[in-house]
Amino acid sequence: MGRTMTRKILEQKIGRCIETGQVYFFPVDCAMTHDVGTAGVAPLLEQYGTQALSPRVEMVVILDHFVPATTLSQAQSHKDARAFVRRWGVEHFYEIGRGGICHQVLLEKGHARSGDLLVATDAHVTTYGGVGCLGLGVGVTDVAMTLHTGLMWLKVPQAVGVRLEGALSHAAAKDLALYLLHLIPFSQLNYRVVEFYGPGVEGLTMDDRFCLCNMLSEGGVKSCLVAGDERTAAYMQARAAGPWTLVEPDLDADYAFRYELCLDDVRPMVAFPHHPTLGRDAAEAGGIPIDQAFLGSCTNGRNAVTSAALIPAFGLGVPGSSTAALFLSALMIQGLQPGYAFFTSGNDLFPTIVWGMLFAQVSFLVLGLLGARYFAKITQVPNSILVPFILSLSVVGSFALRGQMMDVVVMIIAGVAGYYLQKNGYPLACLILGLILGNLAEDNFCRAMRISRNSLSIFFTRPVSLILILIIAFSFAWPQIKKHLSKAKAQKVQ
Repeated sequence: MGRTMTRKILEQKIGRCIETGQVYFFPVDCAMTHDVGTAGVAPLLEQYGTQALSPRVEMVVILDHFVPATTLSQAQSHKDARAFVRRWGVEHFYEIGRGGICHQVLLEKGHARSGDLLVATDAHVTTYGGVGCLGLGVGVTDVAMTLHTGLMWLKVPQAVGVRLEGALSHAAAKDLALYLLHLIPFSQLNYRVVEFYGPGVEGLTMDDRFCLCNMLSEGGVKSCLVAGDERTAAYMQARAAGPWTLVEPDLDADYAFRYELCLDDVRPMVAFPHHPTLGRDAAEAGGIPIDQAFLGSCTNGRNAVTSAALIPAFGLGVPGSSTAALFLSALMIQGLQPGYAFFTSGNDLFPTIVWGMLFAQVSFLVLGLLGARYFAKITQVPNSILVPFILSLSVVGSFALRGQMMDVVVMIIAGVAGYYLQKNGYPLACLILGLILGNLAEDNFCRAMRISRNSLSIFFTRPVSLILILIIAFSFAWPQIKKHLSKAKAQKVQ
């Protein structure tokens, strides 16, 4: 039988043939820890009597999980990580403001290379399979021993082959990942490497591959690998900080299980509670309101996801986050209504916005490369200076919009309300949407008052209106009720 990509990488590292299911010591190319795991590695190195980190291992430390630190323990973990970097002379340290989400950083900075073996104290290390790098999630003990000896013991895992054909014409990589988690039983994924190959791979962008490999970690896989091609080579040539080799499986590779999938058949998916493996067709979730949308996870924390996020904002006028709500408010202030008419009214504003966003992306790249480390120093400015400065800009900006003091009053009221909402766990997008829809709500309120001859009873005698009022009241009360229930439960436990 032929060799899988997993065997090819591991045999190249050890320099001889290996058998699936057997334990070997493999040389490691790169090790990564973040602010959660670094503190646990340091005392183990002292316990092992380590004099210096193994020169064969490229060590990377990134602060990304608790940024900025919101508790004393989180701040202490940052302090311990910095002490670790100084003590052991770690060259690749990504301080706050210099990096980002750890898995994106290792890929973009070229630490994760095709054909390499990489270990990290994070389960989503599978992401690196997008470039053909075998990433293994390990504990602090494994990382410490790897840094001490340059080696890591590993029971050679079996592989699952997934041959892809066609193209993702109706869905995104996240949908493909949810579909596979739903399709392949956990028993077949557990401690196995999922390898993607076939003509369908060529149509997957690098962002697609990273998202796919990252998400499959939720199914218990040991790792993931995507067959190397011209896209992989171009990505490596632009970023790799060391040598790399493209990896492909043999045609008769020895897979424990094989699957063939036509990407054209994949449709939008939704993971139902309470696990990503419970994916269903998005149509089954029709009518369920979206309370929150999050961009920036290690699965999708790349600029490529912003295009998908803008589709409902532009097409339906429905923001999925506070940022999207601000974007829509800017359009509405200029008299533009997102939705179907926005695209069919005959104006050429939409292409202008697209070009503006393209220019903004390039500008952000330049500003980030040149000034990120300096912009991060803003976090060191005392609040006694920062707050008055921001407040002054907010007052001037509010007044300059229409030259009316009432706008300043609304700004102050909205600021106080926003602080209260954020303090008590309410999503700020609701407040922003309320301000956006203020004119519409006021017009309809006045119309209702005229119909009822200035009687507020109309809002309490109509079933639809009364139900909406009750829902609003419950929405405001629920965070406080939840907080009291949590306190009562904690006291009961004590």
